[in-house]
Amino acid sequence: PPLTAHVEAALAAYNDSRIALFTSQYNYKYYGRFQLALAVTTKYVLVLDDDMLPGRQYVRLLLHTIMTPGRRGLLGSIGWLLPRPQPGSLRFSSYRATANDSGGLYVPDAAYDIYVERLLEVDYLCSMWFGEVAWMRLLFREPPSTFDTGEDFQLSNMLRKYGGLRSYVLPVQYDDVSTWGDSDHTLSYARYTTGRPHTIQQRDAIWWDALVRGSPLQWTAEARRRDEGEIGEMKA
Repeated sequence: PPLTAHVEAALAAYNDSRIALFTSQYNYKYYGRFQLALAVTTKYVLVLDDDMLPGRQYVRLLLHTIMTPGRRGLLGSIGWLLPRPQPGSLRFSSYRATANDSGGLYVPDAAYDIYVERLLEVDYLCSMWFGEVAWMRLLFREPPSTFDTGEDFQLSNMLRKYGGLRSYVLPVQYDDVSTWGDSDHTLSYARYTTGRPHTIQQRDAIWWDALVRGSPLQWTAEARRRDEGEIGEMKA
């Protein structure tokens, strides 16, 4: 891989025998990297795309957050809120639909001045995932419908469905790049892979199918809590 020499030099500077570097000419791709994550011996693991460059303080913020009571869940820096049903029907738009605000919401998105200023629950995280190593086993709790894409939704969905664990986007200090999860987002724009029409269709099919099979999304959980509250008031 082209960055191997740079990574080797960085690891050598740490001079720490606990750090191991694995290199391979084989591309483990979307799901394979999480299988590799299961081999680490620490309690927590950070899996990230090769175009993500976390700031110097970001891992410290991840550890602080996940150890805070009430904040135990899958953490990352980018996420999606999937669309609700269209008014008056049970039809769902594509998560990337732009007409009449019917699509999902990508956060944060500086292009539209959408920033995350507090810990935000999302339907799934993109490009970076931080959590306990044991949680990664749940990625394979149900067989994925495809291995070509969708590992990001699959992980958050399985953790929410079988582990009761939510997915959160961390807030950052926008005047301090060291706290950012992605300090150079231009790299991900240059290697954009999930915006192709065929991939969008695949990814839509994945979350639509999961919803039909009873997987809870953020808005369905909100509706359930509201309904339970109304039932509680009626009983009282």
